[in-house]
Amino acid sequence: MPSRRMEDKIRNLCARAVAAGDNDFQEAISELQSALHEHAQELRKTLIEQLGGRRDRRVRAERE
Repeated sequence: MPSRRMEDKIRNLCARAVAAGDNDFQEAISELQSALHEHAQELRKTLIEQLGGRRDRRVRAERE
């Protein structure tokens, strides 16, 4: 399950980017991109764990 803490961090970074002036905008966007990337990786990891690696087995079977 996605971390509620990460979702809150992303919301805060979105608000920060919206409220940012020219000087702080790029930094806020950069931090937001990093947080979104980290969140997406966590979601992928969770999905793979829930599927139990079934995708990997299917890919190997297709190659044989």
